[in-house]
Amino acid sequence: MAAEDAKEPQTLCFDRKKRKKYSSLLEEWYGSDAPGAVAKHLPKPENLCDVLDRLTKKLVPPWVRAMESVTANWQMIVGEAGAKRLTPIRFDGTTLLLELKHPAYRMAFDTPAVRDAMIRKINEVAQAEICKAVKFVAPGMFAKK
Repeated sequence: MAAEDAKEPQTLCFDRKKRKKYSSLLEEWYGSDAPGAVAKHLPKPENLCDVLDRLTKKLVPPWVRAMESVTANWQMIVGEAGAKRLTPIRFDGTTLLLELKHPAYRMAFDTPAVRDAMIRKINEVAQAEICKAVKFVAPGMFAKK
C-alpha cells in the first residue's frame, strides 16, 4: 500500500487535470494548511541537469552523444599538437574517421602505440566501447555540403 501511495503523486504530477483535482481535494481536506500538506504529496524537485541527461539518453543516439563528447574533449584526447593536425569527422560503425591535415603526419599518428592510446582515451571520454579503430582520411574528403 505504501509503495502505491509513493507512486501516485508522481503520475499525477504529469497529468494537469488530475493534479488540479487532487490539489483541490487536499485543500478541502486540510483547509488553510493545504500548501504545506500538498507539498508533502508532490514529488521532490529534480536537478535540471539530471532531467536533461535522461532526456538526451532517450532521444539522441549513442554514437551522436559519443561524437559530441569526443569533439568537445579532442584536445585532451590527442594533445595540443595532435588537435592542430587531426580533426574528428564521424563514426563509421566502430571506426572513427579522422581528417589528417597533411599526409606527412600520418607516420606520427599511425603507429600502434599512438593509435591504441587514442582509442583508449576516446572510449574513456565517450564512456562506452564505441571506438575500436581509427582511420585517417585526406582533408576535404568528407566536406559538409
